[in-house]
Amino acid sequence: AAKNFDPATQQTAYIAAANKLTENGQYQTAVAMLNEKMEGEALENALSSTNWYYAHHLMQKGQYDAAESVMLEFNESNRISALTSLALTVFNANREENHARAAGILNRVRAFLPDRPENQNDMSQIFAVINALAEIGPAEGFRMMEPLTEQLNQLTEAFAVVQAYQGG
Repeated sequence: AAKNFDPATQQTAYIAAANKLTENGQYQTAVAMLNEKMEGEALENALSSTNWYYAHHLMQKGQYDAAESVMLEFNESNRISALTSLALTVFNANREENHARAAGILNRVRAFLPDRPENQNDMSQIFAVINALAEIGPAEGFRMMEPLTEQLNQLTEAFAVVQAYQGG
């Protein structure tokens, strides 16, 4: 039936079907269906969407180890944000019992990040981890922030100079 629709509608329908299968515990069937029905960039996008859905579904069920395993397979950018979200979810589920586990997840995330951000995406990801650490382990968050202070000051000064030349 989906073959009769335009490609964008087909993609939406296949992703919705994959999510439904995933919700019913049939993740592998969902992935197989997407691989059969789609190709190229559309397939990559659909698989990424389904993987996010599956990881979120596992998190909501409290299956944190399984969710982490799925997230470790994400592309780098998605992996970092997903694992950061997982750490906060684990921590908020039981702050006392899960403190060490959440901190451990964030330490794994830190291993994926550069020591010194090279672009805005790196900086955003580092600050997302720092924000999570501020809730889970404030002292560790400050330790992670401290080496960035000089770079942030330089960026702020450069921004002020650029804004002045642009009439801002």
